[in-house]
Amino acid sequence: MRSTSHHLQQLMASSSSSSITPKLEYEVFLSFHGVDTRTNITSHLYEAFCQKKIKTFIDDKLNRGEEISPSLLRAIEHSKISVIIFSKGYASSRWCLKELEEIVKCKNTYDQIVIPIFYQVDPSDVRNQTGDFGKAFAELEKRFMDDSEMLQRWRTALGDAASISGYDSKNSRNEATLIKDLVNDVWKKLVYNSSIIPSKYLVGLESSIEEIENLLCSKGVCKLGIWGIGGIGKTTLADAIFKKISKQFEESYFISNIREESEKSGGLNDLCQKLSSTVLGDEHPNHRFTFTRRSLISRKKVLIVFDDVTNLNQMQCLMAIFGELDSYSRIIITSRDKHVLRNCEVDHIHEMIKLSPDDAFQLFDLYALKGNSPTEYYIELSSKVVDYAKGLPLALEVLGSFLFERTEREWKSTLENLKTSPHGDVQKVLKISYEGLDDKQKCVFLDIVCYFKGYKRDIVEAILNTRDLDAHIYINVLIERCLITTSYDTITMHDLLKEMGREIVQQESIYNPGKRSRLWDHEDVFSVLKNNTGTRAIRSICLDMSKVEELHLNREVFNDMQNLRFLKFYGSQHGKKVPESDSSTLHRILRWLKRENSNDGKVHGFEKLKFDFYEIRHFCFHGYLDKSLPSNFNAKNLVALYMPNSKVKKLWTGNQVLVNLKYIDLRCSKHLCRIPDFSLMPNLESLILAGCTNLLEGFSSIYNLHKLVILNLRGCKSFDNLPISSNCQSLREANLSNCSNLKKVPHLPNTVENLYLNGTAIKEFSSIGHLFRLVRLSLKKCSKLERLPNSIRELKSLKKKRLGIPLVDLSVFQRMIALRLIDCCIEVLPNNIGQLLSLNYLCLEQNNLETLPESIKDLSNLRGFFY
Repeated sequence: MRSTSHHLQQLMASSSSSSITPKLEYEVFLSFHGVDTRTNITSHLYEAFCQKKIKTFIDDKLNRGEEISPSLLRAIEHSKISVIIFSKGYASSRWCLKELEEIVKCKNTYDQIVIPIFYQVDPSDVRNQTGDFGKAFAELEKRFMDDSEMLQRWRTALGDAASISGYDSKNSRNEATLIKDLVNDVWKKLVYNSSIIPSKYLVGLESSIEEIENLLCSKGVCKLGIWGIGGIGKTTLADAIFKKISKQFEESYFISNIREESEKSGGLNDLCQKLSSTVLGDEHPNHRFTFTRRSLISRKKVLIVFDDVTNLNQMQCLMAIFGELDSYSRIIITSRDKHVLRNCEVDHIHEMIKLSPDDAFQLFDLYALKGNSPTEYYIELSSKVVDYAKGLPLALEVLGSFLFERTEREWKSTLENLKTSPHGDVQKVLKISYEGLDDKQKCVFLDIVCYFKGYKRDIVEAILNTRDLDAHIYINVLIERCLITTSYDTITMHDLLKEMGREIVQQESIYNPGKRSRLWDHEDVFSVLKNNTGTRAIRSICLDMSKVEELHLNREVFNDMQNLRFLKFYGSQHGKKVPESDSSTLHRILRWLKRENSNDGKVHGFEKLKFDFYEIRHFCFHGYLDKSLPSNFNAKNLVALYMPNSKVKKLWTGNQVLVNLKYIDLRCSKHLCRIPDFSLMPNLESLILAGCTNLLEGFSSIYNLHKLVILNLRGCKSFDNLPISSNCQSLREANLSNCSNLKKVPHLPNTVENLYLNGTAIKEFSSIGHLFRLVRLSLKKCSKLERLPNSIRELKSLKKKRLGIPLVDLSVFQRMIALRLIDCCIEVLPNNIGQLLSLNYLCLEQNNLETLPESIKDLSNLRGFFY
């Protein structure tokens, strides 16, 4: 024990010393004189940095005061690189010179990288304050002639900065070339001179990251496997490498939890769609991956991480969209099964090993002590905990988080409890963190484990919130205890934690699942529903219908489940799941799905239930077979209603006031002909009726949905005028694609960010300039739309357009990064195409082009070009 304590003491001493280098918040700080460069080189350079995913600070205020703000000085100090654009008027600005003074100070103090650009000025004029540059400085000197000390500091800063090797605009062929060279230079400096990965992810992984990075840089390793037991850090390592090298690739994508996702209804097919969508930039990718689409992907230099692969069929299906990959593309696969990696024909397998004692102590310190200096007794206790964890990172993180800021007595109690758990029983180690929660926190955790894992956080919070419980703080606690994590606002957790939580629920009643609080196993659910053995203990039921035989529900099957809150019937209502042996290609999967859909449903009798569903907060039923919900369906407390692909003609009889309802998804319910009165649902935030092609009613009740965020009416053909109030100041996305009778764009609120109008009958835009937040606008196959309004120039946030109309003037698309002109009958492309310097994707398919204008060569940022 003396040896391990010594190790920990050394680590504590090193961690307590503070670094003089500020924590980095930005990768690049841009210093410039706005009057000279804001609308030319500065804006183009900033856009190029954004496209390269380089986090850049730019102070683009039009009016500056005399005094530089503390936040701006902080931004300079917390940047890795400062790029200074010296222009003729730079030295006329006191603000610019104060920025420069701080930049030079950071260079001398923290070794900040400084890159000067001499934009239409001579470097010697900047260095010596001569020529036109010197004249601007001389004017400033007159204003501050009484402060000779400050003027001298500025002269020194100008001399120092202008002496650094930089970029002279007179030596570049054009501005686009200068920007391209500079951005590549900055990117290389960031890759090789800074750590972009938080230190806690690097504990014990530094050598592995370096080894794998070197392997992937060699031509002999295009596909690499990472292998090890659960909880050893495979995903963490893959994520660290992904973050470090992803900027080297045109497209990059991290596919998480493939094993779990592939088990869901449509799993591998959905993953293929997401992968294609990311790599090709499709918003609505087709279900078939043609030779042309595979050819387009194969031209790109891509980085893909396939996380938690459990069989070869998963990889064969996902890789089917690529065809032959570019030789510079790279694939990383993580798996618990070494044989799977061999079958995937990886070029190298990296084996994960447990942490060394020193690394284990360091990782435990990050979570349990947060770098604080412990007492000698805590060092001894820490040694015992670290010894128990046996170098397993997940156990160290969970135990460390559980013990943070606890008393010595609590530490000792924890260690006593650990003695009763055998070495290697990770579930019991993780359960200690669970037992530190109060009853409501435990309830939220088990709800997520058994029902809501993979859901968006805001949806989970809305469903779980009750009169005596606000889920937001509880979810924060679960994140802090390392029991759950969030990725892109989606709640997830480690497999071992999920297994631990489900084991806790199973222990509630080992032999009688009807007495458990939560049911998710299809055999248990089938047994309880078939034999009518449910009790008031049941809080949630989650049934994968593709895994059960035909089920006929007793009318009273739910009557004893008075505490039922969450009910989900998901998966196919038809036939069987696709056998693994028959899923080697996507086309085979699609054939099986087509065969499935011809079979009869397997869950019957739901419409005759006596249960009133009064307490149900989340109701999900994929492919619901009856014409309506049960006549006594009381949805007063319902928050989310999901019934995709159902056969309902109407949801319920009469009107219900549903003040709690926030989410409705009835997509692809082709028999639906009547919709409820939405004005009785004032808090509705998401309404999805896409593919409800037989709706015969108008949508007037949508008018006053002031809290609506997402409106998706794709394919609803019955209406010609959508009544949306300008007071709907929450609306962010409106998808009206294939609403073929829609002739006029409604006056949308200025909050809309995504607008899809593909395949509509609109003839003109009466108002669009006010949509200053609009990022995406899609107008494919709008055959009656002849031209775009001039006000489209005012949409400064617009980044992506999809058009299907004749086009003459391309100057309205100055800020575009992606432009699709598909089936537009274009014979000649306007010569001003070369002005779109931000463009990196251009698609001109299905047109009559014979030649391209010479100016297209000026599109230096173009990465994808298809015609």
